[in-house]
Amino acid sequence: MWRRSSLVWCALLAACGEPGVEVVVRDNDDAPPAEGEGEGEGEGEGEGEGEGEGEGEGEGEAGWPRFTTDVHSPVTATVAARLRALRAAHGELRDDVFAKVGASNTVNTGFLTCFDGGAVDLAAHSGLDETRRFFADGDAAGVSPYDRVSASATVGWSAFHPLQPGADGRAPIDVEVDALQPAFAVVMFGTNDIQRRHITRYADDLFALTDRLLARGVIPILSSVPPRDDDPAADVEVPRYALVARMVAERQQVPFMDLNQVLRPLADHGLGGDGIHMNVDPRGGCRFDDEGLRHGFNQRNLLTLTALDRIRRAIDEDALDPGTALPPLRGQWTEADPLEVDVLPFVASGDTSTSTASTRDRYDCAASIDESGPEQYLRFRAPAAGRVHILVFDQGNVDVDVHALRDGACLDRDDKEVVVDVATGEELVVVFDTFAGPERAGSFQTIVYME
Repeated sequence: MWRRSSLVWCALLAACGEPGVEVVVRDNDDAPPAEGEGEGEGEGEGEGEGEGEGEGEGEGEAGWPRFTTDVHSPVTATVAARLRALRAAHGELRDDVFAKVGASNTVNTGFLTCFDGGAVDLAAHSGLDETRRFFADGDAAGVSPYDRVSASATVGWSAFHPLQPGADGRAPIDVEVDALQPAFAVVMFGTNDIQRRHITRYADDLFALTDRLLARGVIPILSSVPPRDDDPAADVEVPRYALVARMVAERQQVPFMDLNQVLRPLADHGLGGDGIHMNVDPRGGCRFDDEGLRHGFNQRNLLTLTALDRIRRAIDEDALDPGTALPPLRGQWTEADPLEVDVLPFVASGDTSTSTASTRDRYDCAASIDESGPEQYLRFRAPAAGRVHILVFDQGNVDVDVHALRDGACLDRDDKEVVVDVATGEELVVVFDTFAGPERAGSFQTIVYME
């Protein structure tokens, strides 16, 4: 299960003077699947709250910025203050060092190594050169972080692997952090997780990994994964898993970059012949002219350097980049005043343990299931005809189920996802209800999107 420490986002909740850090520790009673389950990359290297309205423009719960579909997540004053506070609390970490955390598209030498002695042409992105040189001077156990062979990146890995103890009892992520003392970690998982066909488990694992890094003072930079041209069914899942990675980043207020969105317009999606691993410009992966940016690794290298630049400048120079603004969340999560789905895709965090409503114990679409715990409410109005997906994610002992109602009648319910066909303008009431009594109440996250 999950345990939340007493050190919780103080400034973000306006409860104390400096931003704090929420730390969530995962117990071993929720062990991941056996080693090697469902891996899709093969061998060898290839190419909660949420109640009430926000406190300002573009804000969600407790003044946190809402993430949009921008390629990079927003860097607002709140985010910059949080990043600076995290760095100030962990002065032992190296500002000019980052860790690489991922699978084969991170292990691949096309990823970032060209910034360490390779051919570099930033082209129109010359403003990134200061940051490139800053990290080139970093000492990542005797090499630059660009050239480091990471203990927390291995071919075939899923998001749970970096947390699994090795023969010496230490998790790979801890081995890497101990060796490098990095201030940042570039994290990308999902390609192999998709093979497991368990999106809620992916969310659990990514939450756990993000929280382990935050507990050690390391700022994670989460990324979506490339398209999957090897398998149409797997490729359908890539945007969904990208939404989950964005959700985790928003919930934990850490940076996010959408590699999938960047690669989609490219020929062959910037992938090599196997349809899984990114390709690289034969002249080198750090060529950012028009020809270079036709290739997947070149795009990922630019995306990553840009993310590092935005974060470094936010910390050192208080440089802000708020991105696309969204209005504050509207609604109180109550039946009388449901939280409103105001943009698609929609992401929000709720908490049934804060609800005083427990009026629905059974639903006509599943009358035998006990939903006697407290509930919270969401309202969705279809902007067009189509199919709406509503997902719910909870952790540990929390068990919150999702129910879609039309005119009071339950259309469908599930403990993970409901899918409903809707007409233009049609309204659904979505009830997030606690299974089997108040003991299972707690925080949850939801994603709403339309096909």
